[in-house]
Amino acid sequence: MGVTVPSSLADLTRLGAPDLAHYLEREHPPQSPLEWLGIAVAHLPELSARARTADEVHGWSRTQKVSIRAPLLEALLGTLGTAAAIVDQARQALLERYPDCLEADGGPEGYADLLEAAHRSAPRRADMMIGGHTAFLAGAIEAAGALGEAELAIARARRWERVDPARTVEVRSAQLHGALSNVLGGLLAYAHLIGEDIARLSD
Repeated sequence: MGVTVPSSLADLTRLGAPDLAHYLEREHPPQSPLEWLGIAVAHLPELSARARTADEVHGWSRTQKVSIRAPLLEALLGTLGTAAAIVDQARQALLERYPDCLEADGGPEGYADLLEAAHRSAPRRADMMIGGHTAFLAGAIEAAGALGEAELAIARARRWERVDPARTVEVRSAQLHGALSNVLGGLLAYAHLIGEDIARLSD
């Protein structure tokens, strides 16, 4: 097999890291979570198409599974890595400004474990993955927008008026991190399940 199956979120983001060069080498690279999430949305059609294509080629003969399905699964795994690397950039941008929000949720791995258990026996997973991914991505974008509004309120407030906006920023940053963790957890769970499928083809 040509793609290393990721066992952790770090492995998955490393798989997609080379695809970030196009964005990081720009004169003005993305810096905010919202900018990175916009890029993630632009990659949704490719991710959806690869996932549905991989679903369509199950149940064939063993020879066809190895020769046809394996490359499709590997391509999907690479696309999952790119999606995870992009969303992780959004999370890192958030943590650079609000490191305390890391403690507000259990992180991507816990959510990934739940999804893997729930979806492992499903013969077709693309629509479930895409639906969850899209919903959490939309939630992350909404939270990032709300965080931006709260930051703007602080910038406009007079010094003695900043207590309430500061608390709002704390809440919004935690909400954004939770949404990003769910997006990453969903991608990691799906990557693990695809990795299991690839391993079975190798048996």
